[in-house]
Parts: sequence; structure tokens; C-alpha cells
Amino acid sequence: MKLKILALSVLLAPLWLATPLRAENPSDVNQLLETKRCQGCNLNGASLGGIVLENARVRYSDLRNADLSGANLNGAYFSGANLSGADFSGASLQWADLVNANLRGANFRNADLSKASLRGSDITNADFSGAILSDTIMPDGTLGY
Repeated sequence: MKLKILALSVLLAPLWLATPLRAENPSDVNQLLETKRCQGCNLNGASLGGIVLENARVRYSDLRNADLSGANLNGAYFSGANLSGADFSGASLQWADLVNANLRGANFRNADLSKASLRGSDITNADFSGAILSDTIMPDGTLGY
């Protein structure tokens, strides 16, 4: 009996490991998509790649490990949000407000952050390779290049 359970566990383990863990609150995701407003929401791990959320208000929300790659986030407000590990690769964040946001380990490869504000944000281990930082206010208040 124990051998059968062990064998079944070994056979099913790849399915458990392959299933992505989702933590976002579906009603919070719907609220964001319908209203472009979701302050203090749980969007942890949400798949929002390629979405248009210009001028969205997601202050103080949890977007850890969210996929926002290729998204249009121009003028969006992310102040105080937890965006650690989020993927913004190829996204447009012109004029975005990322003040006091947690951006640890976030991926901004080839993103456009022109005129965005990162003042007071934690950018430890964030990847800005190929990102456009024209007139971007960096965490220390200096202007990007």
C-alpha cells in the first residue's frame, strides 16, 4: 500500500510542480480592469501583460511578481505599491508615479520610464537594461539620463 502511494506521488509530482501559484484576488483584478482604480488591492502574481492601464490608480497595492510586460501604464499611479519581482519589460511607464514603491528585483528591461518618478523607491536588484530613463526622477531625486 505504501509503495502504491509513493509511486502515485512520484507520478503526480510534476503536475503539482507545474501548476503556477496564483495569489491575486480575482475581484481586485476585475475592479482594476473595469475602473482603472484599485488602491490597496491584492494583485500579487497577476497576469496583466500587454494591458492598457493609462492613468490607473493602484497605490499601496500588492503587485509582487505581477506580469505587466508590454503594458501601457503611462501616467499610472503606483506610489507606495509593492512591485518587487514584477515584470515591466517593454512596458511604457511615461509620467508614471512610482514614488516610495518597492521595486526590488523588478524587471524594467527595454521599458520606457520617460519623466516617471521613482523618488524614494527601493530599486535594489531591479534591472533597467535598455530602459529609457529620459528625465526620470531617480530614487535620490536626481534626473535620469
